[in-house]
Amino acid sequence: MAWRLADKIRNVQTRIDSYLLFLPIISHIDIIHCLDQIHRMLISTGDGDCRTMASPSADSQSLLQRRLVLHGDGECEKFTMPQLAMATNNFAVDRQIGEGRSFGMMMYKGRLPDRREVAIRRASPRRKGDFLRELAILSPLRHDHIVRLLGCCVAAAATTTSSAEDEDCLLVYEYIDNGTLYDHLHGSDGASSLVTTSWKTRIEILVGVSRAIEHLHSHAVPPVIHRDVKLSNILLDSSYAPRLSDFGLAVSCDEVECTAEMPILGTFEYMDPEYLSTGNLTPASDVYSFGVVMLELLTGKKAIHDEKHGAVVATSLVASVLPNMEAGDLMKELDRGPGLKPTPRQLKATEVVARTAVRCVHSQGKERPPMTEVVANLQEALDLLSLDE
Repeated sequence: MAWRLADKIRNVQTRIDSYLLFLPIISHIDIIHCLDQIHRMLISTGDGDCRTMASPSADSQSLLQRRLVLHGDGECEKFTMPQLAMATNNFAVDRQIGEGRSFGMMMYKGRLPDRREVAIRRASPRRKGDFLRELAILSPLRHDHIVRLLGCCVAAAATTTSSAEDEDCLLVYEYIDNGTLYDHLHGSDGASSLVTTSWKTRIEILVGVSRAIEHLHSHAVPPVIHRDVKLSNILLDSSYAPRLSDFGLAVSCDEVECTAEMPILGTFEYMDPEYLSTGNLTPASDVYSFGVVMLELLTGKKAIHDEKHGAVVATSLVASVLPNMEAGDLMKELDRGPGLKPTPRQLKATEVVARTAVRCVHSQGKERPPMTEVVANLQEALDLLSLDE
């Protein structure tokens, strides 16, 4: 038993060292952080079963936040509270652009002195652990279709006390100016959006998001599971290029080695049923969620939508469209909105997307394709559309 525990501790130290290498923003993390990593990821009994341990105290989390030291010349900028207050007109109500539902952060639009437009998230006092999680996971990620974290601010509030309640934690992102994919497909932005009238735009968006998720699963070090892939977490720029956002529920694959102590989190209508029933979180859970996104873009329907069966009934999109799609009768489910009557090549392209989506939402994770295969299939669909040009 003792030698097994010693091996585990050595493994912990190795992983901590690797984190320090690939996170250039962190030049010093005190021993509290090491203990927190041990608690959250790797403590288990000798027979491999996970055991829940008491969470680190609020005081220890506050200590971690106070001792987080950032390189001034690192990839992640260190902002000051006066800078961000000025950028948002002292966090004025008219600068609010939403709230990060996953971990209680209010979002503001701001303009920095160098004229960069940014989105600034301000953490609620009770969710600063999630602030640190997103900072650690998102800061090293660089991808065309993942929203970029520009920097952060950890500042003591104007008070004589020193508790965790008195610290301001903020994340600063690039500002993406065209709203969310949900707004364009289901919301008020749809009337004038290419998302509602162009199959090519929809499939281009799917290709971009699939590449972002593939990057998380196959190229990030360590690999990352987003855990909340959905339309409202996909931002669009002015050219309709997508950015995957909101990493408040994301976890590294290192963390899920010991899954029994992790709560089941996500947005219900997008959640992998296998993860819901077993608590076993894998990259295939993201594949399922992305499969639901694909079905939404194919059908124009919400993940949970109303259908009339004598009375109006809330219906799962997966359950309602799978029978026809599995039978190869895509036309019964395809979105029939203005401008969406498919040409023969567009129909072939949407059939490729539909076949891929059906596999992605399989009830068993082992039957779902890896994201590398999903990317290849969607690129094939997009190439078919290019032949029409």
